[in-house]
Amino acid sequence: MTARDEYADDELAALYDLEHDSVDGDLDLYTQFARRGEPPSLELGVGSGRVALHLARQGLPVVGIDSSLRMLARLEAKLDPETRATCG
Repeated sequence: MTARDEYADDELAALYDLEHDSVDGDLDLYTQFARRGEPPSLELGVGSGRVALHLARQGLPVVGIDSSLRMLARLEAKLDPETRATCG
């Protein structure tokens, strides 16, 4: 059995970002969790990086994994050099 990549299409991945990138009501909670735990934080199903990028921009080390190569490519395209240093 193989997993199906629901975001294998660039347009679907872009639509995901359109719908979710502006959601930020939970980011403070994730920041608190990351500060309490031992670094780095691990985000499973990181997608295009909404939470992981927020944590990295706060200077918190974070590692993310996802089964969708398109979503990971979108995340990588959003990385600036400073943020890249805190993401793994």
